[in-house]
Amino acid sequence: MKLAVEKFKERFGHYPAQVIGDKIYGNRNNRDYLAEKGIDFLGHKLGRRPKLTAEIRKRFQESMKRNQIEGGFGLGKRRFGLDRIKARRTNTSTSWICSILFVMNLVHWLRDHVFVSNLKWCLGRILSAHLFVKELIDRCFSMFFTKNAFT
Repeated sequence: MKLAVEKFKERFGHYPAQVIGDKIYGNRNNRDYLAEKGIDFLGHKLGRRPKLTAEIRKRFQESMKRNQIEGGFGLGKRRFGLDRIKARRTNTSTSWICSILFVMNLVHWLRDHVFVSNLKWCLGRILSAHLFVKELIDRCFSMFFTKNAFT
């Protein structure tokens, strides 16, 4: 966790306001390090669970953000082969990971911002001269936009 926080500072010039982490990252050493840097840790608290209050509900909602992030990693492993990268060099594996994350974001954007049925028709009309590309588009749409794609 310390390395990730320091890389954040190196890249953006300041420490993050909050860090979201799983239980394993909520150990005393990491919490002390984050407190020293003035960073809030969003995750499970150490010790016995206190009674439910408004602050605890708020912190719980903030820690639920992590579920969406973990779900994205799971989707990347299941649908996009993020767990099958076997590159030997660090640069190559980093390139693969970045490429897969780019494609995942592109698919997410297409699903959210483009009306899917019109997109398939438009791409088919624009690329009608290339039958291979048309077949590839049909396969991609059937793979990513079918009812059972995420089960």
